[in-house]
Amino acid sequence: MSDKGFQPYAVMLDLSGRLAVIVGSGAKSLRIVRTLLAHGAEVLIVAPDPIDELIEMEKAGELALETRPYRRGDLDGALLAFAMSGSMRIDDAVAQEARECGVLVNVQGDAAVSDFIVPSLVSRGALQIAVSTGGAAPQIAREVRRGIAATYGPEWATYTALLSEMRVIAMERQGMSAAATAPMIEHAMASGLLRRLADGEVLSAAQLIADAVRDSAPTA
Repeated sequence: MSDKGFQPYAVMLDLSGRLAVIVGSGAKSLRIVRTLLAHGAEVLIVAPDPIDELIEMEKAGELALETRPYRRGDLDGALLAFAMSGSMRIDDAVAQEARECGVLVNVQGDAAVSDFIVPSLVSRGALQIAVSTGGAAPQIAREVRRGIAATYGPEWATYTALLSEMRVIAMERQGMSAAATAPMIEHAMASGLLRRLADGEVLSAAQLIADAVRDSAPTA
């Protein structure tokens, strides 16, 4: 990848059952491992001196761990690779193998030679908000992330889940089309649902559907 005019293309990847290989061990790799596992990836760590947390995760069956230096062939079958060994020579070798094998690689601290970058992320259940400067100013991305996290509280996870459940119930159980569910969901949103959830009110998708049907019924 060249950094000339670099403008990353934002996508959301389905990592379920896909292999991600991390070459290196440390606090940053641990954060990446936890995120990858949370999104369903199969994780392989290659590091001669892994930190204790990764060793414990391997013992618990959460990931695979090779306690040795990187060697060519470690990226076989991978979708993603993270080169974060702390050695430029090793990271360059990982990046070279990745490109030859068609594996997308992130080289720690070097967006210009990476195929992808890891954005600052705010997660509220199914709602994910990613912030990135394309590696130009990560500090700005972190600052913006903090502002988003303060604005979008934990109630947004329940909010998103309820609206999604309403749609599923209406389509699968009541045979409504996707287009027909839109007014019903908009009714729930306009009812002050988010504020009600933030205030601690407990609501169900079935109840919200019933409310929407009742309020849309013609009056005599």
